[in-house]
Amino acid sequence: MDPSVMQTTTRATRPAAWWILATIAAGIAGSFGAIGVAGSGTYEVAPFQVELRAIPAPLGETVLAKKVAGIEPGRAEAGTHNAPMVYKATITGLSVGDRLTNTDPQLVATPEAMADFLSEQGKDAIRSFGIKLAIVSVGGGAIGGIGVALAGMRWRRIAGGALAGLLTLAVVGVLTQQTYDKSEFQKTSFVADESITDQTGDLGDVLPGG
Repeated sequence: MDPSVMQTTTRATRPAAWWILATIAAGIAGSFGAIGVAGSGTYEVAPFQVELRAIPAPLGETVLAKKVAGIEPGRAEAGTHNAPMVYKATITGLSVGDRLTNTDPQLVATPEAMADFLSEQGKDAIRSFGIKLAIVSVGGGAIGGIGVALAGMRWRRIAGGALAGLLTLAVVGVLTQQTYDKSEFQKTSFVADESITDQTGDLGDVLPGG
């Protein structure tokens, strides 16, 4: 092959490779950014309402918190997985129409008990939250792709960014699932969180006969 043709071909392919890398990087950044901004939702896990949140972070961690009247407030953290995401579950109230019974506080008395309760009774909530994260991740990746598309005037890079965002969440999800160790909560306990103490009431306000 003529050397001049080889040089032309090399020069033509280099920009394409760089644009692909830029699209992937923008999609990943957009995905994490969107999750950080909109990666939360509140769901019913009877008898409670639980806010679920995902926060991109270098180290994987799960945070459990309680701030509902009638239950002692607290917060617990555990390094449960090896994915760059912090998952937070906060009990914020009671399900619509529910009233706290004497036995309900035992469901979340310890971090291990709360983790068991959420994993067993919160499957629908976790599934719905996962779907929301997927939508948010794709949207964030697409926004990242728009930036690359505007720079290079290649609109298909929007789809590339969206795909990169979806794949990012998929990889994080697989890493979380494969490395998640709920037993880490056996090594921790709830600690007082002054920021939520004032939002809870006395047991007599909500318990039957109070």
